[in-house]
Amino acid sequence: MILLGSPKNTTQKIIKVIFVSCLAVVLVVGYLLSNAKPAQSTAAVEASMSEVVVKNPVANEPQPRKAMAEIIDIKAPAAISVKIGTGENAILLGKNETQPLPIASLTKLMTALVVLENYDLDKKIVVTDAAMAEAGQQGSLKAGELLSVKDLLYITLIESSNRAAYALTEAMGPEKFVETMNAAATRLGLVDTRFADSTGLSSDSYSSAQDIATLSSHLLNRQSLFLEIIGLKEYDLYDSDGQLHHRLINTNELLGQVDGVIGGKTGWTPEAKGCFMVIEKSPDGTGYIISVVLGSDDRFTEIQKLINSR
Repeated sequence: MILLGSPKNTTQKIIKVIFVSCLAVVLVVGYLLSNAKPAQSTAAVEASMSEVVVKNPVANEPQPRKAMAEIIDIKAPAAISVKIGTGENAILLGKNETQPLPIASLTKLMTALVVLENYDLDKKIVVTDAAMAEAGQQGSLKAGELLSVKDLLYITLIESSNRAAYALTEAMGPEKFVETMNAAATRLGLVDTRFADSTGLSSDSYSSAQDIATLSSHLLNRQSLFLEIIGLKEYDLYDSDGQLHHRLINTNELLGQVDGVIGGKTGWTPEAKGCFMVIEKSPDGTGYIISVVLGSDDRFTEIQKLINSR
């Protein structure tokens, strides 16, 4: 007689349990493998992360954006709108934004940077006959007039005066000044930019909408006086005796007319046509939006199209 719990029966039961357990494990593993998503390698994950980190707010984009022609009708050959804000920098719209083009008086943005980085703003400069020989009728400068660097910078940026810009250039020396402008362009990574003068009159100067936005962003973030100056619709300069010296009217027609616009810089020559950089407060209050048009026949209207597209 075979008793329950004998060695033979126990061995058979153990074998059955092991077999069933193994079968269950095989089925579960097979199911998991068939439904699992392929794992990314560390390198792939890092690459994916790097695609959404924007170190340069103008030269990189955190996500694809539509070409400008798909959204609004901009006839200017090149244009760009860039959101500048901590952690949210992005190109919003772009059209041929890296194409080098003449930029006229947008050149004075770099003139301003060189002055702000290298000059004593209180230093006095004499306006020379050479400065007065520069083309343009902007402002009411006179040969022999003594002005501070700061006053000349106001005249340069508000009235876009070629004569004031050249007077600033002479304090360093025209050749050295232009060398410093191009060195600063290299330092800022403005790869589509070259300067031949401080005024923008030279046909040998050029830049791109993207580079102008990058330069403007740098000035906005690093030079508080820049925004203070370009945000003035009008400004009166007084001499040491308290007498009115110069009354300046900003060439930016959108100041005080378009909500959110807090500054900008205009430019025009027959070759460059209408050029315009404008800074506006971001509608969500988290930063700024810089927009640029180059080569436009109607720069103020086209900038407003960029503003109204958001």
